[in-house]
Amino acid sequence: WGTGAVHRRDFARRVRMRSYAELYAMRDLYYRAHWFARDGRINGYSTEPFIESTILERRRALEWLLDKTADWNEMDLST
Repeated sequence: WGTGAVHRRDFARRVRMRSYAELYAMRDLYYRAHWFARDGRINGYSTEPFIESTILERRRALEWLLDKTADWNEMDLST
């Protein structure tokens, strides 16, 4: 591990389960951020510091976590 790396035991000590309500709120936040980043790209305005590809992947993870029927590769991530 390099400088600044987190050791497994330190990570395990700090991690905590998130409630459904917290995950649902995060999914809504990332949907809105995704819409903003995509709209900026389409309409030519800056969305800094939002990075659309990063937001998209975080949203994909949240959608997958909260939908038991979701297929990672077939999710509708339209805005």
